[in-house]
Amino acid sequence: SYEALAHGADGIMFFQWRQSRGGAEKFHSAMVPHGDPHSSRIFRECAQLGNEFSQLSEIVGTRFLADVAVVFDWENWWALELDAKPSTLKYIHQLRSLYGALRTLNLNVDFVHPSESLDGYPLVIAPNLYSAPEAFGKKINDYVRQGGIFLTNFFSGIVNEYDQVYLGGYPGLFRDTLGIIVEEFYPMKAATHHQIDFQGRRYDNSLWEEVIHLNGAKALATFQSGYLSDKPAITMNQIDDGYAYYVGTELSLEGLTTFLATILENHKLATHAQHFLAAPTEVSVTCRKGAGYTLVFLLNHTEQTTKVKLKAPGADLLTKETRQLVVLKPKEVAVLKYVD
Repeated sequence: SYEALAHGADGIMFFQWRQSRGGAEKFHSAMVPHGDPHSSRIFRECAQLGNEFSQLSEIVGTRFLADVAVVFDWENWWALELDAKPSTLKYIHQLRSLYGALRTLNLNVDFVHPSESLDGYPLVIAPNLYSAPEAFGKKINDYVRQGGIFLTNFFSGIVNEYDQVYLGGYPGLFRDTLGIIVEEFYPMKAATHHQIDFQGRRYDNSLWEEVIHLNGAKALATFQSGYLSDKPAITMNQIDDGYAYYVGTELSLEGLTTFLATILENHKLATHAQHFLAAPTEVSVTCRKGAGYTLVFLLNHTEQTTKVKLKAPGADLLTKETRQLVVLKPKEVAVLKYVD
């Protein structure tokens, strides 16, 4: 529930109120169980949550602060997973992997449609955007030229909104922006793992590889197996004041997280969380902006008690304490208010 609040919700609704006595959903979870409510963990936690929400009225109407825009399109999902592809790609699997890496770095995400504005986002990521209209390709090129940082990955920019291939070489829609030409796709056998070399370290890759030729871009990482050995795996292209990155394979979580962290470091992109944190933390840190104040959500999803060091003391809306060092037990939450 707090995860939803931390990412923009102004309230929470549960299904269902009372566990049914009969029917197909009689064992569906509910706030009021078949047994004694007071002996039910779920009932006690719901009651606690309701009492805490009465102290959090300042959340309502505040704006979620995102660090990165991730492009998501339902029609791309449908097109990507139609039959007759070089390999079986699952859009949600790719998105979950990316989101896991982003949240590991406490990067907060807005999901945007290709038709929506990209203004204000220092980093835009379009994962496996197989299908997109020509107008989006132009939008991305303009975004990069104006100083934006764009990242996409394998099997992106291949077809238009009618599932017709962009001619002239892959990845047609983004070819000029990325400064590469993909000669051919090189899908991997199921459960096969290779490695790439990125900044002198090896990281696992799987599912998909490509024969990538540089056409203005620079290779940041290379494949290390078979026919593709020492050929580009990750590339970077600078256009005017912006940069466009391409990842030609499915990276392990460690590899993807490391690569994203490198982008942040190279371009000095500070997250909203970094404005408040005195030291890195495994705790999820999310921010919402109100009129004259910022709310910082600290959610400990781990199984260990964790200390979070902050640059300045904040007012904890739940405990009514002023805290600069926050100690969170497993699954514990703190909501701190900072006045501008």
